[in-house]
Amino acid sequence: MSPSRLRQRPLVPVVLFLMIGAVIALRTARNLNVPGHPELPGYGLHDFRDVLYYPAVAVLDGRNPYDPAVFRSAYPVARPLAPYAPTMLMLHVPFALLPFPLAEWTHFAMNLTLMLALAYLALDACGLPVAAAGVFGLGAVILLSRPAHMTLYIGQSSAYLVAATYCALLFAERRPALAGVALAIACAKPTFGIPLCAVLLVRGDRAALVWGLTLAAVAGAVMVAVLAPAAGGLAPLVESIRDSYARLMQDPSANAASSIIRVDAVALVGRLLGGTVGPAAESLATLALLATGTAAVWRISCAGDADARLRSACVACVTILACMYHQSYDGLLLTLPMLALASGRLGDAPVTRLVAFVAMSVPALNYVATDTVVDALGVQGTARAVIGSVNGAALLVAFVAVTMLAVSRRGVARPLVADVAG
Repeated sequence: MSPSRLRQRPLVPVVLFLMIGAVIALRTARNLNVPGHPELPGYGLHDFRDVLYYPAVAVLDGRNPYDPAVFRSAYPVARPLAPYAPTMLMLHVPFALLPFPLAEWTHFAMNLTLMLALAYLALDACGLPVAAAGVFGLGAVILLSRPAHMTLYIGQSSAYLVAATYCALLFAERRPALAGVALAIACAKPTFGIPLCAVLLVRGDRAALVWGLTLAAVAGAVMVAVLAPAAGGLAPLVESIRDSYARLMQDPSANAASSIIRVDAVALVGRLLGGTVGPAAESLATLALLATGTAAVWRISCAGDADARLRSACVACVTILACMYHQSYDGLLLTLPMLALASGRLGDAPVTRLVAFVAMSVPALNYVATDTVVDALGVQGTARAVIGSVNGAALLVAFVAVTMLAVSRRGVARPLVADVAG
């Protein structure tokens, strides 16, 4: 092959990544929310508008965004604020300083760039080359997934929360201060931060944990000091956050029994029980999954082999996704464990590896379990419940398979493609 041909080859994945990104950007632009008119249809970047941008604007304006009456009357949003930690508001203050149209497309560009960061982190963790061709190639594959498309299309925060989670897991031993900063960012969404803290604790990453919790506590205290006067005191602020959680659970897209875009196993339990599961049962399911995942992480850490931290990170990713509230966009967490499986770094049992990979491919590629598709097809009743249960069931299978693989691993396996071909 000529030198010129070799130089041109890396351009293929770069062009592919940019083309896929452009297609998602075009769809987003065609269905973009109408600034100032949340009552009009348009789902493009509407999550950025409702849960990231205007809540941060409210903070700058001296208002309490967790109070739905105040928030919805003062700003052009369609929904009340979800119960993110107050530090999530701090993260988006820089966007709130920009005009809304510029802010939403800046956020889109940042999310698109972060897909490359996720690719880089996953490749590096698996010991694979991190040259431009590999990073853009894996980035293009990530963009084809349902979680990446949803993240970009509605303007969610999952790309940087997943990147922060990866950094906390992968750098906790070598660079605890950096991992602590990443943990503090991940704690902005408690469904990431709480299980991540548990994983770092059982892995013995105490320095990173202390850094992260300290930074998160300081940032949270600053935000509470800003928000409490606007809410009328600390108690009213806490009550408004509790109210925002109650309202979220009443939303059909978030409720365990009705949502078709939740992927966590806890939602699967609620769906199977016909929506009769209460907070106690949900908490029990969460604790059971978290305890199982962290026990596996602890056992892997005790092994102390060269791949122990990668294997425990993969178990952590699946555990975080399965044990607490998560929607389809958070499926970006599966990038690392799927690459570890495909490259032979997560176990030497071919059948179990294949089961785990296929199971994780379901929420990664399932474009049917969307409100747009289901509503267009007029699916109702049992069929809708089945469609809404597929992702959670597949993730539960993946959780069991990955945990078994990571705990019982005996050596480096061949790449998954080689196993299938054989």
